[in-house]
Amino acid sequence: MRILTTLTLITGWTILTLNPTTTTHAQTNQQQQQQQPLPAKPPPGLHPVKPEGIRDPQAERILKKMSDRFSKLRSYQVTFELKMDIPDTDQDEIRQGKLIVQGKRFRFEMDGILVVCDGQTKWQYLRETNEVQISDYLPEEQVFEPKDIFALHHQDFYYMLQGEKTVRGQPVYVIELTPVNRQESYFKIRMYVHKKRLIPIYVVIFEKSGTRYYLTVNSFIDNVPIPDVLFTFHPEAYPGITIVDLRE
Repeated sequence: MRILTTLTLITGWTILTLNPTTTTHAQTNQQQQQQQPLPAKPPPGLHPVKPEGIRDPQAERILKKMSDRFSKLRSYQVTFELKMDIPDTDQDEIRQGKLIVQGKRFRFEMDGILVVCDGQTKWQYLRETNEVQISDYLPEEQVFEPKDIFALHHQDFYYMLQGEKTVRGQPVYVIELTPVNRQESYFKIRMYVHKKRLIPIYVVIFEKSGTRYYLTVNSFIDNVPIPDVLFTFHPEAYPGITIVDLRE
């Protein structure tokens, strides 16, 4: 399963990761004001056990509950910050993004990139070139599925529960995962899962190249009403746009 790590949605552009404070629709504004960012490093006191070749039953139960939780949601909306720590560079790269999911439909926005899908057709728009690519949406052929950020297909990983911690006042499970497929560009994922809400509130991805990705979810709203218009791309809103139709 090729997820997270470098998610190439548009040639030459890459996108990635997340962490959340979960809210109900009515509580969103209040909790956004009160939330605090999670640390970029694991909490002190953890002594990681490598999960290579191991499928820990405790971790498996948590991952399955997460998957079940998201499969029952009518919709959810996430805002997030993605930090990329690249070796041999003086400055970290930080991007802000937004993800909206309703069944097979989704809308993903991040720093000039917009990906919209109505469940049958996918539009990938790059603001820098004012170009949109249109393709048929075939889930089995996708490198990236939005729901994979929150509900990993745990059969594609070995995993180990590293402990239970309190991170910035939030009780979390700390789970480390390694991919079964050794050809992946990353070798480990460290996931912080809220114990009650069963949502990954912080994710760190370790690339073989030495790059690390830190995903922090700033807000998470489930079962929020979402207008259908958000799941369709409207070229008329982009004067001079170039349209590349890749559908057969």
